[in-house]
Amino acid sequence: MDNPLGSNSKPTVLLIASQMPQQELGLIAQLLQSQGFARQQPADPKAAPELVFATADNTNRVAIKFYQDIGALRLELNGDVAIKIGQALAQYMDPLTAERIGEYFQKSTSDMERRIYAILLVLTYPNATDAMKAITKTYFDEANDATREGVVQGLAFLETPDVGTQLEILERNYKDTP
Repeated sequence: MDNPLGSNSKPTVLLIASQMPQQELGLIAQLLQSQGFARQQPADPKAAPELVFATADNTNRVAIKFYQDIGALRLELNGDVAIKIGQALAQYMDPLTAERIGEYFQKSTSDMERRIYAILLVLTYPNATDAMKAITKTYFDEANDATREGVVQGLAFLETPDVGTQLEILERNYKDTP
């Protein structure tokens, strides 16, 4: 079995297929609070809603976003304790790793599936730069328009500070980018 937290570094990302987001968010919040995490205000209140939890010394942080359109929870884990909690959650929830999504993508039969898997794949990375380094060749250079659209949508969902730069690079290098 692959590592449920993937091979991504710098924060670590855990992407979970969500079927009951309210219950899952409640469970995660209770677990974090039981481990000494307290709810914080998000860094950018204008961005998509996220729940942020951190330890008192701020050495461990978990930011949680729910993507209703694609039915996924994304946990960005910073710090050793946060990563251990993410590993525990991955044993009980259904993590979507980059490797697993790649397998689903290879088996996909429709453009809609390819688009959704491309979006999910981007969300497994901590930022747009890391995502594009890892996926450009297979999921952009050698992909159809639906997959490219999914990559662009995934970048938009990601909302990290480097998204604009990556979109500019795509626009410059791929004149026919969707």
